[in-house]
Amino acid sequence: MNVGEIQSQIQLADSFLQQKLDDQAQATFEKILTYNLAEASALAYFRLGEIYNRKNDVFLSEKYHRLAFTTNAALCGQLLPAEISHRNYLYHVPEQIEIKTCPICSSGAKDHSVYNIAVSANFIDGFDPIRVWRQCNNLDCSHIFASLIPKNLTHILSKTDSSVIQEPKIHRLAQIGQVLSTLTQDVDIKTCLEIGAGAGEQVAVALEFGLDVSAVEIRDSYCANLKKTFDINVYNQSIEDMEFQDSYDLVLMGDVLEHVIDPISLLKNLKKLISCNGKLWISTPNFESAMSRLCKTQDPMWQVCEHLQYFSKKSICYAFDQMGFKLVEYKSSFQYNGSMELTVK
Repeated sequence: MNVGEIQSQIQLADSFLQQKLDDQAQATFEKILTYNLAEASALAYFRLGEIYNRKNDVFLSEKYHRLAFTTNAALCGQLLPAEISHRNYLYHVPEQIEIKTCPICSSGAKDHSVYNIAVSANFIDGFDPIRVWRQCNNLDCSHIFASLIPKNLTHILSKTDSSVIQEPKIHRLAQIGQVLSTLTQDVDIKTCLEIGAGAGEQVAVALEFGLDVSAVEIRDSYCANLKKTFDINVYNQSIEDMEFQDSYDLVLMGDVLEHVIDPISLLKNLKKLISCNGKLWISTPNFESAMSRLCKTQDPMWQVCEHLQYFSKKSICYAFDQMGFKLVEYKSSFQYNGSMELTVK
């Protein structure tokens, strides 16, 4: 069969996918594999990995996703548009640590799903491009977490950045103001610590509210930008490695908890940071959100390489209970579809 005919088969298979006819697409991609053309086979393996993930066959999904890369180590160049920065990525498996038990309750876990995270625009070289998610067997917890994490995770994160994050999102300021109005309306809040300050939008609004603000930021470039923009204390290290002498009336941690290896230890340390009548505000993706329920495997949160934890309201409240936190408020996120915002004290 010539290249033109193989391309027609690929188009046919893709049309089946668009119609959500996975069985027909699977049969067509399996036929394409018999032609032994490397790029066509790599694409077929990739699509079969996605199909088997939707069919909840984790073993075959991982098998085909790995075969896609071993057939064509430059798969990203085949699949990604030219403007994506890691389009030239070549497949390799980094040194990793396997996580076998639930980071929240230490129960056993089973493999939940598999994704090729290298085809996401925010992929970072140093992560395994094939992400296997695991789910806790404890039905009172049911937390989802990455099965493998880079051994040198802190170094990878501290030395990478994103111009998208570093550029302030001005449209968010009013929304952040509404959040801070709620957080400060019934308690005398004077001091504030933001963890994972990024471009500094929350820092700026907290300063507008007259708060004494400090920030923690692991990425070197973000930290330098924060110090240049604001006259505040900025700690350039991982929150997991820090020991604070001060306490704070308000701790803001937006979209950080999903990035850490040991969320329970982090929450334990944060409890020591919060003053007697203080509050902790958290934003994090929710795998039982309305968006995740509707989008299922198309929810982009499954493919964010830096996300090591995937909470639900149930699993994060299980963690809060262990730490003695009381849930004050739960909201769907104002910023990211599929995330939740929680206030505890």
